[in-house]
Amino acid sequence: MLTTTKPQIMYGAYLLVVNLNIEVALPDVLHSSLLPGFYGYVGNAKGYGGIQKRCERHIRKNKKKHWHIDWLTNHADKISTIAFPNNDECRIVKYLLKIQNVNIALRGFGNSDCNSCDSHLVKLPKRFKIHSIKLPFTKFK
Repeated sequence: MLTTTKPQIMYGAYLLVVNLNIEVALPDVLHSSLLPGFYGYVGNAKGYGGIQKRCERHIRKNKKKHWHIDWLTNHADKISTIAFPNNDECRIVKYLLKIQNVNIALRGFGNSDCNSCDSHLVKLPKRFKIHSIKLPFTKFK
C-alpha cells in the first residue's frame, strides 16, 4: 500500500532579500521611495500555510498589493527567501541590525503591528552574504 505524508508546515519568521534595480515609489502612507539596492524584509508567518506559503506569495509577480513589501517584490530583480522556524520577526530584525553596515531602510515599513521595532525593512550592504547570519535558518530560493 502506498502512503503519502503531508510536508511539515513551518511557522515562525522569514527574511526576504530583495534586489531592486530601479527606484520604487511607495504608497502615499509611507511618503517615500526606495533607491536601487539590496533590502531585507522580515515578516512572520504564524498563520495558514506557514512560512512557505507566505514566501511563495511574496515571490509571485504582479500580485494585488496588500502589504508594504508588495511594492518592492512586484519590482524586484531577484528575491531570496530564508526561513527562521519557531522564531520571531522582531528578534530577527534586531539581530540583523547588529551586522556591520545593516541599517533601517525606512521607518514604519512593514511593522504596523509591532511596538518594539522602528521598521521591519533593513538596507543591506552590497556585499551582504546570507551566511553572515549565524542563526539557524532554512534557505528556500
